[in-house]
Amino acid sequence: MRLTRVLCGLVAIVAPFAMPAQASSTTPAPAVGFGILAGATFPVGDYNDVAPAGFHVGGFADFGRRMGPFGLRADLMYHGFGDRNLVTTGSSTTQVTISNKYSMVTGTLNAMLGIPLDNSPVRPYLTGGVGGYYVRNSPKCTGSDCGSLLSIADESTTKFGLNGGAGLEFGMGGMAAFVESRFHHVFDGTPKLNCIGDVGCNRASLQIVLVSLGIRFGF
Repeated sequence: MRLTRVLCGLVAIVAPFAMPAQASSTTPAPAVGFGILAGATFPVGDYNDVAPAGFHVGGFADFGRRMGPFGLRADLMYHGFGDRNLVTTGSSTTQVTISNKYSMVTGTLNAMLGIPLDNSPVRPYLTGGVGGYYVRNSPKCTGSDCGSLLSIADESTTKFGLNGGAGLEFGMGGMAAFVESRFHHVFDGTPKLNCIGDVGCNRASLQIVLVSLGIRFGF
């Protein structure tokens, strides 16, 4: 339900971009395009236990849209998440809290399937693909009795993943705005709660949902 409200709000924001493009609604999208996007990143599944909701920003290039409904898009994005307290232990005088902060850089290559609508500047599309996910895990300890826990080492790992989703593009000419949502599944992407900071940890899958707003330029 929360994701639906976010999508509706983003559609209201980008709708004005569609109005100038109505006269060129029958013009096919340029063969090569590039653009920027930003939005919210929501951890789901096991990842929701160790990371709060965050944000993402990035850029992309796409190819082949002029030649038909099919195309390719390459995305590069940065994701940032806030701190999440994982463990609080000890007495009232020696209590310590171990928290964690994640960041992520993702690079994906995705197939695009556009669905043109007659006499409309709106173009729905489906997308899905594969990618590499660089995940950085920064645990820390706060409290009067952290001792050696103050030096818990940061950890980073690169894993393989899949993604899929759908979106709406407004305007078919040289410039368009779009709103989209994607689900990403990263294999073995995050440590389990009982071994944060352990490089050899048995990892759980990492899953996130992205809600993005973007602008595309074509040539």
